[in-house]
Amino acid sequence: MKKIFLTMLVVAFFFGSVYSQSITVLSPNGGENLKIGQKYFIKWKSSGIIGSSVGIKLFFKGSGLGYIKQNVPNSGVYSWTIDSIIGYGKIKPGVKYQIQVKKSGVTGDLSNGFFTISDNSVTPTITVVNPSQNPGLKSVWNKKYRYQIMWLTKGNIYNTVKIRLYDKKGLTKVLGITNGVSTSAGSYLWTIPNSIKNDDYRIRVVTTDNKAFADSRVFTITDYMKPSIKILNPDQGTVWIAGNKYNVKWEAKGAIFTESKNSKVTIEIFKDSVKDYNKVFDESSIRNDGLKEIKVPDNLKTGIYYLRISHFPFNHINSISKPFTIKMGKKPYLTLKNRLNNNVVPEAKSNLIPLRGKGFRIMNQKIEIISPKEADTINSHQGIFIEWKNIGFNKFKNVQITLEKFYFRGKNGTPLFVVNVPNTGKYRLILSKKSFKYSNYRYRLNIKAVDSWEISNNNNLNISATTGFFTITD
Repeated sequence: MKKIFLTMLVVAFFFGSVYSQSITVLSPNGGENLKIGQKYFIKWKSSGIIGSSVGIKLFFKGSGLGYIKQNVPNSGVYSWTIDSIIGYGKIKPGVKYQIQVKKSGVTGDLSNGFFTISDNSVTPTITVVNPSQNPGLKSVWNKKYRYQIMWLTKGNIYNTVKIRLYDKKGLTKVLGITNGVSTSAGSYLWTIPNSIKNDDYRIRVVTTDNKAFADSRVFTITDYMKPSIKILNPDQGTVWIAGNKYNVKWEAKGAIFTESKNSKVTIEIFKDSVKDYNKVFDESSIRNDGLKEIKVPDNLKTGIYYLRISHFPFNHINSISKPFTIKMGKKPYLTLKNRLNNNVVPEAKSNLIPLRGKGFRIMNQKIEIISPKEADTINSHQGIFIEWKNIGFNKFKNVQITLEKFYFRGKNGTPLFVVNVPNTGKYRLILSKKSFKYSNYRYRLNIKAVDSWEISNNNNLNISATTGFFTITD
């Protein structure tokens, strides 16, 4: 009797466990838009004694198409790249798809709603990008020179292309340039033969299977022309005001300028004569469009100036303007405060009134030295690492750094080094006097603005800072 009872209990437990098994599809579960060729995660959850694997099946309009994958580990997730399914083949775009996750002997689960599978393919296209596609820059290519024909592609395109030269209307083939170039290379280096007639043309790039092609914009092929630059503005008699913006205009001709990919220029301005030490403005890597707006530095004094335009980086190809005038601009405004009521006085020009005794003071402007600090000991072989910061409405670009030496009991110092450097907040002073005994003295460092604003006709704003005494070891 006990054996019969135990047997009935085991059978009841078994069948109860089977009927308690379930699978629920979580994703895709209706409303999604999946793309052919892309990867997605099929997700589900299961309960009961399911086993180690499940099958995943694709349905369309309620009918099973076939298995996406059989014997999938029952982990609750499967990575699916939409392509083809077992027993059906390539999946086609449609709007009424469902997923079923099922275990043999167990009722599976379908997505609660329909999801969409759509085409993700891109129509094969070619775009020729060189000769230039810029409507405002017509390429001019010279015979006997080498130029890069360049193109871009999209979509599932044939793996080789052929390149042809056509007339400017794109109707008549003039020359077969090459065949069998790798599509993915994206470029071909072509030496233009001397036999081609001087005229306007188009480059055509065609896939070898003739299913996609593209033409370049119209460009010119001509005989070699010696590179030259002609400055149109500024010209003799031109007057510019410091601090204002002006258009520099020029013409550039010749092979080195007509290749749009590499055509750059440098613009420089010199005072009195075209010498490097007279240079007051320098801007390079400017696109060779024949027009560039520049801002004249606001600290230039009235005088005669020259402008030079050079090929970048081959600056031996250049042109110098005729002498023109730059006049000093208006002095900048200072913000002043009344000592009595602390009200800000707007638009008080620095050259209108001397500041002394007029009841005004300049808002806080100063230099603060961060290092070296008082009582520091510095190794002469390493130099002095100087660091400072600007506080307030500072406009100066350069500072003067002075290292003074003092006898240990002396009160008057002697400058040992004086250098003018950009106001960047950092500078390393190299101590190069090899025969000098640094340990015989104590030192002090001064940093001073050397191009601060003029406050009146006779007074300059003195912005400076001085360290405490420190020592230097040999």
